[in-house]
Amino acid sequence: MDEPLQEPADELTAELTASYWAAHDERIAAVTFRAMARQLPGLVGRAVRLGWEANRGDTAATIVLNLVSGIFTGFALLATTGVLEALFAAGPTPARVRAALPSLIVVAVAVAARAGLQAAAGWSQSRLGPQVNPGGTAAAGPDHSGRAGRLR
Repeated sequence: MDEPLQEPADELTAELTASYWAAHDERIAAVTFRAMARQLPGLVGRAVRLGWEANRGDTAATIVLNLVSGIFTGFALLATTGVLEALFAAGPTPARVRAALPSLIVVAVAVAARAGLQAAAGWSQSRLGPQVNPGGTAAAGPDHSGRAGRLR
């Protein structure tokens, strides 16, 4: 007598059930670029407010250092065009390399400055991170009045 094949449903379907982290996949896949772009300023504002409540100095340092780093990135890109223009110009190769040296120095200085600024911004951001909890509010801790749960 042939008995019907009983499959252990729990073992086979356990891998097929939706995971809790995939609960919003369909909704996220259907969101348009325009909808995301509309929400971006509010999200950035909320993140800055959370950081500002947690630690004003680290928030300001993170923002300013990242902006200045971007400026140095622009300088490096502009100086790179000078290097390429000098290298692709007509003439003997040693003369072209000598003509490109000033722009190469600017590129090197700008890239080094950018790296230093990015390291400092990363440091201030890593100091700020633990002060803002994953729940989306500033980390609660005791204030000097002895009451717990106040924003630092």
